[in-house]
Amino acid sequence: MSRTIVRKKKRPTKAIIIHNAAKLFAQRGYHATTMAEIAKQSYIGKTGVFNHFTSKHTLFLEVIQLESTYCHEQLFQLIYAKDHSVQEKVHHFLDRVYHYFTHRSTSALIVSVTTEAVGLPNRAKLEQAIQHYCDIWLEAIRYLLDSVQKRKAPLLQAMGLFSQMQGALLLARFSDKPNYIEVVCSTLQEALWVSPNDLR
Repeated sequence: MSRTIVRKKKRPTKAIIIHNAAKLFAQRGYHATTMAEIAKQSYIGKTGVFNHFTSKHTLFLEVIQLESTYCHEQLFQLIYAKDHSVQEKVHHFLDRVYHYFTHRSTSALIVSVTTEAVGLPNRAKLEQAIQHYCDIWLEAIRYLLDSVQKRKAPLLQAMGLFSQMQGALLLARFSDKPNYIEVVCSTLQEALWVSPNDLR
């Protein structure tokens, strides 16, 4: 009797580079991260990185787009589904957001590197990518606010909550006293009218 050997599908090199670059950009920032370090972290030669990306700037854009895609698919997709109640959507959103903040190493990537974007080449493309990331967050928060309040929520309210989240992520990189992530998640709960006991 023959056995079927199932081999684990190898992750594409390009995806590995983007993944490792994202972690390094989040940890060290844009300017302090080099293509050589990204190559070393990805266990390939520097030339191998440049075979996929013409510059660090191009790779950085891909990293931001990946983060936006992750948020849309893992955090926001269910809240737009028609076959779930508002309560289910809110609980899903809060649970995923808390996990994103506390477990994903790149959750503070955008807020950490935004200030570095000022002097970078092709700034317009970078600003567009960062704006897209911000827009999908604002759209999701406002959609849930609309749903729980049963009226059109002010954009400023969504912007305020999003700004608090990004500020908490930045502060949490330097100190966990007080726990900024817990505080901002509690604020988000209150805005969405959910009991604190339902977060996790």
